[in-house]
Amino acid sequence: MGTSAVVRKAGKTHAEALKNRTRIVLEIDKLFQDKRGLDPIGQQFEQDGGPEVDESFLIHLEQRLKSVGLNEDQINSVLYSRDELEQQGLPYEPQPKLHEQLKASLSGSSSYLKWIDRRVKAEAPAATTELSWRGRLKRLADWYGSDYLAGIDRKQAAEYKDHLLEQKKPSSVKTELGTILAFWTWAIDAGEVQANIWSGLKKKLKESIKDDALVSELVKQAKVKALQLKDLGFFLQLYTGCRASDHQGLRYSDIDMSGLSIRFVDWQTEAIERRLKGGAKDVRKVPICMKLKAVIEELLPDVVNNTSDELIFPKSYDPSLKLFSHRWSVNCKKRYGIKSHAIRSHVITQLGAKNISPCFLYEITRHTQAAMSKVVMGYTRPSWLDVAAAMELLD
Repeated sequence: MGTSAVVRKAGKTHAEALKNRTRIVLEIDKLFQDKRGLDPIGQQFEQDGGPEVDESFLIHLEQRLKSVGLNEDQINSVLYSRDELEQQGLPYEPQPKLHEQLKASLSGSSSYLKWIDRRVKAEAPAATTELSWRGRLKRLADWYGSDYLAGIDRKQAAEYKDHLLEQKKPSSVKTELGTILAFWTWAIDAGEVQANIWSGLKKKLKESIKDDALVSELVKQAKVKALQLKDLGFFLQLYTGCRASDHQGLRYSDIDMSGLSIRFVDWQTEAIERRLKGGAKDVRKVPICMKLKAVIEELLPDVVNNTSDELIFPKSYDPSLKLFSHRWSVNCKKRYGIKSHAIRSHVITQLGAKNISPCFLYEITRHTQAAMSKVVMGYTRPSWLDVAAAMELLD
């Protein structure tokens, strides 16, 4: 055909395709990253080094630039500035991406792709987080015209913000800039940049509009339907305020019916990696209230005698995302007309309306409030019985 193409079949069904999408996107991105790693400037610095190492730096670099199809004038425009060429009466044929790459490489900076690789190696983020990093920095690189982002200045950062605002809502732009801002903070510590040019650019951008509190009638209808569907996950979230990923990753051994408790912990096997969203901070044990006890006994009666590490919801795990919640969260909205996170918010709202201390809320849901003092949180440790009494107030 004369062209190179990347073809991937996501799955036999639409649901399977959606499940595999993130894994495939990461695979394709890695493939193109490998191909992009064959660029002439990258090869020069990785194989022969910069001018301080390679005595024939210019000769080798010119050869590599020529090998990818650049003519003499284009090569000169990569190696020298416009003023330098015009002073010698030589033509200038702009090659901005390669020129920026060379400047960045000479200064010791690397491409955003290598930034991500370094950060992934150090932090081991969730697959969804890595995908977000790659997507947002790639958009910035495409706009800037180079994968070497260290050369972006404050004025260009402000211009990119304006560019995003032409395409997205302010709340979405605020989220995207937040990712980039955090990456520049990392880049400062990594010695890639000197200052955070994105600082302050999120100010005055509107937040997304919060959803209204759930109507009690809608919750009642959802409870009836959830019982009909034998959807235990709905009730686990309704009576603990946990995240969808928390309850969908539960094992039989995590539910103790004799002690009336549920534990949310990180764990890992050869095939599955269970990570709570907040990491070690989110590890906790919560009481089972009487309403939840009755539902568990009805929908999962064998949990009383089953103390194995078998998953309660084995079909929920998505290995490409290393998450348990995606499928259930989608079904929650379809079945009940309620977003999964709205159920968690409903629990927090109920307890707040009953004047339950924020410290109790934290023990139950790991939800923090802006006004909470870390010192107070550290010293305030509600008793198990007090927390259990608070959870009996949930309806």
